[in-house]
Amino acid sequence: MSIKARRCFVPLSPSRWVAKVYLTCDNQIAVEYRHGQHVQKILPQGPGAYAGTGGAPSVCCLYPGTQGELAETLYDLAQTWSYAGEWVHAFLYKKFGYLLVSPPAECGNCTTICALSFAPANPTDGQAVTITATITNIDGSPTKGEAPEGTVTISVDGTILCTQTLPEDEPDSTNSQSVRCTWTASCTPSSTHTIAAVFTPAAPDFASSNCSAEVTVSGCGGTPCCPNGLPATLHLTIAGSGSCGLDGTYPLTWNGSYWTGAVSGCPVVFQCNAAGTPPSCGFSLVVYAPPGYCTLCYEIGTCGGSSGTWESAS
Repeated sequence: MSIKARRCFVPLSPSRWVAKVYLTCDNQIAVEYRHGQHVQKILPQGPGAYAGTGGAPSVCCLYPGTQGELAETLYDLAQTWSYAGEWVHAFLYKKFGYLLVSPPAECGNCTTICALSFAPANPTDGQAVTITATITNIDGSPTKGEAPEGTVTISVDGTILCTQTLPEDEPDSTNSQSVRCTWTASCTPSSTHTIAAVFTPAAPDFASSNCSAEVTVSGCGGTPCCPNGLPATLHLTIAGSGSCGLDGTYPLTWNGSYWTGAVSGCPVVFQCNAAGTPPSCGFSLVVYAPPGYCTLCYEIGTCGGSSGTWESAS
């Protein structure tokens, strides 16, 4: 069985058998024991009074019963205890059961993952959106593990919206924490936006992580701003097109995204003018030609212009 450690240290005053103390990513104490270690007294008393050299790895014991806030307390005590062997006898020996494990290859860099959520999930133009970024220590216990500590930077389309510090989990009761920012949904530069979050750990206990998601804002053009509801059909009248031969009245139908029709065989797009903020209730008309289909020769910039008019009908 292998374990991952948030922190570890070699006791200042090791015993002949206590070589290293670990605080695991899921908040448990583990101790690596050695045999054949030579210990020499170098100070009269206190931490650092004994120095240990030599010896060979023997076993590493994990103490599951210490999990949670207790493990952090014991780890802090071990760092200040005058003699590592006495610390083991005082707090672990015959007090907690143990499992034999492989000692961690490194200390720190507990794995984190990032997740984003939005409320509302499908915002409309101008609506306030709460963005929540949750950072989880996936090497930790969901109920007694250590939650990541550090800051989270949230950005929209590459522009930083906010930087928040993850709240501390005291006492340890979860392996995740969240921060929130408020963003006003908009149609600029488009209706689809990329939301990203980056977690920067405050200590080497945890690894960094990042995540991103796309949000599509509704109300960004497409549906004409009709004051009396959406008609089934729009009739477009074009006059003065000259040699282009586009004069006439044409029906336009709603396809679920925009009004569409055909003017002399060329597709037509007719939609609400969303260029302004907030969008105006004017209309724009573009007659365009797909490659190899027909020749583009006419464009109406705004409704009510000298080149064309529109009217709604059933």
